[in-house]
Amino acid sequence: TLRPITQFIVGLGLYIFHLRILTQHGITFPFQLIPNDEGWFQSIGLDSLAGMFSLFGMIWLRKSSMKHAAKGNDVKVVVPSVWSDPTHDEAPWKLRRPKRNKNNKAKKER
Repeated sequence: TLRPITQFIVGLGLYIFHLRILTQHGITFPFQLIPNDEGWFQSIGLDSLAGMFSLFGMIWLRKSSMKHAAKGNDVKVVVPSVWSDPTHDEAPWKLRRPKRNKNNKAKKER
């Protein structure tokens, strides 16, 4: 796993690329997919295509990692399920709860 600052820099770079490039360009179809008078379904944005490829890629990674784990290999499935909530072991993050002291709790009640 990358360090948090590296994750932030990569995420910020991809966000800027998304805003400056992908949202500004698209692919125009040679004909209107669904005939209408409003001009809908004449093109698709590159940001929409990127989202579709990301979704399909995540589903493919999930299925392939599940198959690999089902073969009996000692592998953790790193891609959580798209269709349901991930289990505690599948979640890509680990949240720690702060430990509560009995002394602090007693002081707050006073």
